[in-house]
Amino acid sequence: MLNDNKEFELQRIIKDDAAHKSVHLDYIGETFLGLILELINVDMASIYIVSEDRKEAVLRAYRNLSTDYIKKASKIPFPKGITWKLIKTGRLINKHDIQKDKDLVPAEKKLGNCGALGVPIALKDNLVEGVIWLFRHEKRKFSEQEIKITLSIAQTIGMAISKSRIFDEVYDRVRTLTSKLEKDNQLLKQEIEDRKRNEREIRTVREQQEVLNALKEILKNFQNMDTSHNENLAQDEEHKKKNLDKSLHEKLSKREYKVMLMITSGMSMKDMAAEMYVSISTISTYRARLIEKLGLKTNAEVIRYAIKHKLID
Repeated sequence: MLNDNKEFELQRIIKDDAAHKSVHLDYIGETFLGLILELINVDMASIYIVSEDRKEAVLRAYRNLSTDYIKKASKIPFPKGITWKLIKTGRLINKHDIQKDKDLVPAEKKLGNCGALGVPIALKDNLVEGVIWLFRHEKRKFSEQEIKITLSIAQTIGMAISKSRIFDEVYDRVRTLTSKLEKDNQLLKQEIEDRKRNEREIRTVREQQEVLNALKEILKNFQNMDTSHNENLAQDEEHKKKNLDKSLHEKLSKREYKVMLMITSGMSMKDMAAEMYVSISTISTYRARLIEKLGLKTNAEVIRYAIKHKLID
C-alpha cells in the first residue's frame, strides 16, 4: 500500500505541465519508470514503445532486467509475444505468474516465475503506442490501487508522447518557414542593392545621353556640310542599322517588352512580380529572355537600348 505522501506526489506530477513537455522518448520512459518504482514495490520494470513503422516494440527504459533478457528482448518484432498481444488488444494484463501465459516468446520466458502487470500506453485516439511492464518475484497479482497508479502514469506518458510528436511536427514547420524567411530576406537585400545600382546606372546613362545628343547635333551639322552622295550613304547605313535594331525589340513578347520597360523605370524584381501578378522567378525568366533576344548583358545596357530607340522618354 502507498502512504499519503507518495499518493500526493503522484497526483502533483501527473497534473504538472512539466510532465507533458516534449522530450526524447528515452527520457520520457526513464522519468516515469523512476516515478513508478518510487510509488510501487516491484523487482523489475520495463517500458516498451512501438516503432514509427509499427513493426517492433522497442525497449526504451528498464530496471533490474538481466543482460540476457535485454540482449534478446530489446526489440520485439510484430506480432510475437505477450507484449504485442497487449498492444493489439489494448487490454490490461495482471497475472500472478507470467510463466503460465501461453503467448510468451523465448526471450520473455527469461523473466522467470513472477507476478506481472502489463498496462497499455495509449494516445487520445486510443491507439496503443507502448506498454508498461511491472514484475515482482512474489507470485501474486497487483492490487487495484497499484493498477490505478500505473494506468494514470501510462495515460500521462501517452500525453507526453503525443505532445512530443506535435512538437516535432511544429519544429519541422518552423524550421522550414525560418529557412524560407531567411532566403526571402536575402533576396530583399539583393533587390535593394540592385535597385540602388540601377538608379546609379540610370543617372549615368542620362548624363551620357546628354553628351551623346550634343555630339549628334555637332555631327549632324557636319554632315550637312558634306556632299549629298555621302549624306545619302550615311542615311542608308543609319536606316539599315535602325531596321536591324528595331527588329530586335519587336521580337519580344508583350510580357518581355513590359519587363524591359519596368527595368528602365528602376523597378525591383519584387515590384515587377507584384505588378504583373507573377512570381519573382517568372520575372527573372522574362528578363533573361529579353536580354538574350536584344543581345545585351546588363540592366544598364537595356536602359541604354531603350533610350537609344526612344522606347522611353
